[in-house]
Amino acid sequence: MINYTIIIPHYRSVDTLRRLLSSIPDRNDIQILVIDNNSNLNEDEFKQLPSFVCAEFSMIFLSENRGAGGARNEGLRIAKGKWLIFADSDDFFLAFAFELCDEYLLSKYDIVYFGITSVDSVTFEKNDRYKFNHRYIEKYDESSNETKEILKFRHDVPWGKMIRSSVVFSNNIVFDETRYYNDTMFSTKVALIAKEIHADIRPFYCVTEKQGSLMTHNSKEAILIRLEVHLRKNQLLSRCGKKKYQYSILPFIKHLCPYGIGAVWEGINLGLKYRANFFIGISQKLKLKC
Repeated sequence: MINYTIIIPHYRSVDTLRRLLSSIPDRNDIQILVIDNNSNLNEDEFKQLPSFVCAEFSMIFLSENRGAGGARNEGLRIAKGKWLIFADSDDFFLAFAFELCDEYLLSKYDIVYFGITSVDSVTFEKNDRYKFNHRYIEKYDESSNETKEILKFRHDVPWGKMIRSSVVFSNNIVFDETRYYNDTMFSTKVALIAKEIHADIRPFYCVTEKQGSLMTHNSKEAILIRLEVHLRKNQLLSRCGKKKYQYSILPFIKHLCPYGIGAVWEGINLGLKYRANFFIGISQKLKLKC
């Protein structure tokens, strides 16, 4: 019986993948799926990876690079676990992470969010990349519907949580195959369907950061892709009666400014295409001041 399926997209980062796999216990109720995005590496490099005796381990090699979203979709296609857990190949699980999962194995929850930490991938110095998502867990109050809703719709990354697989499979939820923010709509759709959630602040997952990663990459193309994803998220939240949790798109327009008026106009046109409220951010700030 597989309780947990761990889905890991991978591209040319065997050293950090080895570190991640070493942080996963070798248990017969765990399925580990590593989906390689056509790294074109020598097979010998993958021989360095830890071997699993009890856990069900599979390495799937894609014939083309479909990005993290496409890789995760391949993982979903063959996932067996009652719970889905996502990890990036340059991150790792913290000690006793799966003992925490075991506490919620038979729970009523559809999503359980856990504490997140963050370090530099090379030096292991602590940084604050995790704080954006971790703050919603810190503010979570079981008795407050407001903090639950904020956590559901603002914590829009797939890692640092366990998700009941039936929520995903019975609603045919998949990842976008965009180069950036492929996980935003997936996390939002799962959150909209989830009936019961919980947050446990105990540390579960460590996010790492390194120069040149997709998270740190900025270009006109990257900003426009991220903007369109957030416009689609805002549109979905509005349709589902969750308009108050929409994100401001003004920062994206601001980030387009260095690329010239043409880039800014492209951003504005995207907003018009999705009938965006360009004043969401301003109204949110005014409410905070009042």
